[in-house]
Amino acid sequence: MLQAMRERITGVLGWAVIGLIILTFALFGLGSYLEDKSSAYVAKVNDKEISPGQLQQAIEGQRARMQSMMGDAYNPSLVSDEFLKSSAIDSVVQQEVILQAAEKHKFTVSNQYLVNFLQAVPNLQEDGKFSQEKYQQLLFSRGVSAKVFEEDVRKSLQSSQFLKGFEDTAFITESELLSAFRIQQQKRDFAYLIIAQLPFTETVTVTDEEVKAQYETNSSVYMEPERVKVEYVSLRQSDLELEITIDSTELEEYYQERKESLIQQEQRRASHILIDVPAGDDSAEEAAEIKAENILDELLDGAEFSDLVGKYSSDPGSVENDGDLGFFGKGAMVPEFEAAAFSMAIGDISELVRSQFGFHIIKLTDIKASKMKAFEEARMELEAELKNNQAAEVFYEKSEQLTDLSYESPGSLEAVVEDMGLKIDQSDWLNRGGGPGVGQFPALLAAIFSEDVLESGNNSTTIEVGQNEVIVARILDRESEKIKPFESVEGSINVSLLNEKAGEQAKVKGEELLAQARKGTSLKSFEQLDKRTYTEVKDALRTVSEHSRDVVDAAFKQQPGAGSETVYSGQALPNGDYVIIRLDAVNEPDTTTLTDTEKSQLRRGFERMFGQTQAASAISNLKENAVVEILSDTDE
Repeated sequence: MLQAMRERITGVLGWAVIGLIILTFALFGLGSYLEDKSSAYVAKVNDKEISPGQLQQAIEGQRARMQSMMGDAYNPSLVSDEFLKSSAIDSVVQQEVILQAAEKHKFTVSNQYLVNFLQAVPNLQEDGKFSQEKYQQLLFSRGVSAKVFEEDVRKSLQSSQFLKGFEDTAFITESELLSAFRIQQQKRDFAYLIIAQLPFTETVTVTDEEVKAQYETNSSVYMEPERVKVEYVSLRQSDLELEITIDSTELEEYYQERKESLIQQEQRRASHILIDVPAGDDSAEEAAEIKAENILDELLDGAEFSDLVGKYSSDPGSVENDGDLGFFGKGAMVPEFEAAAFSMAIGDISELVRSQFGFHIIKLTDIKASKMKAFEEARMELEAELKNNQAAEVFYEKSEQLTDLSYESPGSLEAVVEDMGLKIDQSDWLNRGGGPGVGQFPALLAAIFSEDVLESGNNSTTIEVGQNEVIVARILDRESEKIKPFESVEGSINVSLLNEKAGEQAKVKGEELLAQARKGTSLKSFEQLDKRTYTEVKDALRTVSEHSRDVVDAAFKQQPGAGSETVYSGQALPNGDYVIIRLDAVNEPDTTTLTDTEKSQLRRGFERMFGQTQAASAISNLKENAVVEILSDTDE
């Protein structure tokens, strides 16, 4: 059941919640609390102002996400600042209209629900239970109070409730279900012939004049990006922590303050058998209850609990562990399950317990009584926590001091060095896509290449670059964008033109063979020519195949012929090859073999997908109907 619960948190909607919270962190992190509060807004959404700090944090988040998603394929020169800004504004506006809609429709999040949600976040748990220490570390790392953080999470949950309403109310008719199933499970038989680009690279030629012309007419492709060197100062909480000492008296006082939170609450360990119940199906509910009662009778007659788990349980997260859910405290399980588990003795088997997941049969296997940690037992933990707390307070104060000093003397870092004793470091060459050392931090790069720092020569704002680490930087040296020397790109241009011409020749040959195939020549007979590859495919699914994705997509786009007519199609592939496809058969799935359970599972999946589509449509309507004011750069 814990697995099922986690799926409620980490499923599609759960990820939407986590995504909203991450966005909250991105928009309302330390940077927004250190920014100049008098800054003008950059956008309004129904009279709600979006600050420059929020926008900048969103831009940095967009850049970091693109780098993370694309990895080595990320090319910063292809991502303009205008695109990032536009994308970030759209994201911020979207989150704001969702939140406003949630508030308008009276979606609320109770304190208890908020507590339960936070306690279920995996990153805030230790040994499967909520860790106050990890929670405090998160707050300190973000430089916010619990009140501010929890209010941000509350807003994110409000927004997710609004979106969840669409998923929960989506439905699909029987005919729509079967139609979607037929599309999803349709299989095709086809053959294809690849006319490879590579052999043609030996027959085509590229002249020096063509290479030179390509270089001169497409100079923007061969640009060395603008680059800079920066000098910077960094402030780290870890450095401050090394300077802190905790005496025994202080530690004992802290122990007394923390005594209540050091109580290890009672935990219980249980195994269960879950019989799930499809939502809204009364006949299935009755059948599931009868099945669960029969299983309970088997247990009472002496059957082994673990044997029946593997035979009957619907919980994939626990079935491989004989139904074991591990130890859990109060608040970790749904109320019905918790009430039963905490009223049992070790070895007891419960009556049927009905929850939102279905019918449970619970066996209590162990109990850990609550106890208080002794001082010596908690000493190291408390000392580390106290050091961390004190260092976090100093870090936050010094972060504000760093912000003030760098803002008051925007043309130099000397005031920071004199007043705070920080050391000035220098970077290697950096461009908008990064570089060694501090070039790995997207937020810092965004600040460095902002107009205020790059063009006006000012210090950057205080930028978070890691857990409890901030940097202020300024431009030390700068080289403008320039075209790469012809000699350095001549070879790559030659190869590119060679492949382009070879691809054109592959297409010409492919279209010639396609015409012959349509007149009756066997597609397989072309295989021996110029190392062409002929392949026959049986029962290919639209989404699952070991063959080229581009080839399979082309095969499924092909319209079948009338009757027994053989149909051919051809197209150039992204890699320069050309493919000819012969569609042999379209095999529709037999919908009459679907069981009620299979239909129920399909229905849930399709309804979830349709719900997401409806939510996306609702968001689009909200944005269209909102009064959104975006300030231009000149307005700012």
